[in-house]
Amino acid sequence: MSCQVVRWTRTAGCAVAHVAGDLDLATAVPTFAAIAEGWLGDQLVIDLTEVDFMDSTALGQLTTISGDKVVRLVAPADNEPRRVLEITHLTARFPTFETVEDALAARP
Repeated sequence: MSCQVVRWTRTAGCAVAHVAGDLDLATAVPTFAAIAEGWLGDQLVIDLTEVDFMDSTALGQLTTISGDKVVRLVAPADNEPRRVLEITHLTARFPTFETVEDALAARP
């Protein structure tokens, strides 16, 4: 399955990018380009709940998109992205939550 930003939601200055499918060599660059284009300077939550596969290309894109801004991730404990983020210790760099609601509640 290809990956794409399925939809955007915005609430009180926070943009939420809901992503589904695979984040790999073929899909990560265009997916994160779409996220960067749609972000528009708001705080960002990337919802990875519906992502089935995530490789190192996606991890590189993720670290590039964040720059010096806070990006919160939603990756439930039982999904593939969470395992990849934990193995690579990126959960220490990116606040990672079980649900979008949890990520939004944790905003500064």
